[in-house]
This record gives sequence, C-alpha cells and structure tokens, in this order.
Amino acid sequence: MSQDLETYLAAFTPEIRELALQTRALVQQTLPGLVEYVHLGWGALIYGTTAGKVIGAVCFVSAHKRDVNLGFYKGTSLPDPAGLLRGTGKHMRHVKITGASDLERPGLTDLLLAAAALK
Repeated sequence: MSQDLETYLAAFTPEIRELALQTRALVQQTLPGLVEYVHLGWGALIYGTTAGKVIGAVCFVSAHKRDVNLGFYKGTSLPDPAGLLRGTGKHMRHVKITGASDLERPGLTDLLLAAAALK
C-alpha cells in the first residue's frame, strides 16, 4: 500500500478502511488496465487512463464516515437497469457501498465496464 493511500485511509474507522479497500479491489479486478491515483485534496482514489491526472478519469472510490462511494465521472451516460446510481450532478453519479455485500450487487461490474468503455 502506498504512503498516500495509507494517509488517506488513516482518517477512517477500520470498518470503513476495509470497505474502501474491498471497493478498490473490485475496481482493480474489473478494470486492471486503469491507473490508480490517490488524490488527497479531493479525498478519493481516482481511476483513469493517465497517472496523476483527472483527465481520462473513469471512476473513483471515496470513503466517508458511514459508507464508501463508488463514483462515475460520466455517470449520467451509463446504462443502469439495476437502478444503482445515485446523485443529482450534471454528469457524475455514484453507488453507495455500506457493506461488503453491496459489492456483489447485480449490475455493479456492468457499470464499471460501461464507464471504462466511455473513456
């Protein structure tokens, strides 16, 4: 684990840290070609095509006090037949992850794959 990742996760409870790491693992397993960038200022792990840049970003993992968000920069353009996406922003949407079982919901990996295809 990188120093930046450890620094980012240190602010959260062990349960939220673990949930963030599990969400991170799902992203990395589903989209192994993306580069991870820990953005301490935004409080998120950003996944995209360019290291250290938000340009080319596909998705992000952000930890919060009670849950973790798996976010999509072009979320409004994604097909979501399972109705997982939340949010009201112009482009971004997220899936709220409150426990490990949420990572097994039907449609979640489909969202990741669709997001990567939009690059």
